[in-house]
Amino acid sequence: MGKCIAILFLALAAYGNFSNDTTTTEQQNVLMIMVDDEHYYSEGKESEIYGRCGVMDGEITSTVEQTEIPNKNNQSNFGKGYGYQYIDKNIEVNMDGKWIVFEKIE
Repeated sequence: MGKCIAILFLALAAYGNFSNDTTTTEQQNVLMIMVDDEHYYSEGKESEIYGRCGVMDGEITSTVEQTEIPNKNNQSNFGKGYGYQYIDKNIEVNMDGKWIVFEKIE
């Protein structure tokens, strides 16, 4: 149940926060991936790990719209062709030479 609530919250956040002024919409960038039947999210935090191996644990192979939640393994809402590595309970995705941290949705 908690997992469903977290996914719903992230989906709503991806659509943006609406202020009291109905003429403006503030978009949030919530990046999401699905790997091994689990969802992970990121707000763009860059990894602090250096000196990692060059072998990827997997690759993002398909994508959905940014406002959608990925529903297949190795799918994201920000593009495809990105390699990733498991780091503890998180996944880190190599995006344009930067390792971005994705946390598991519990």
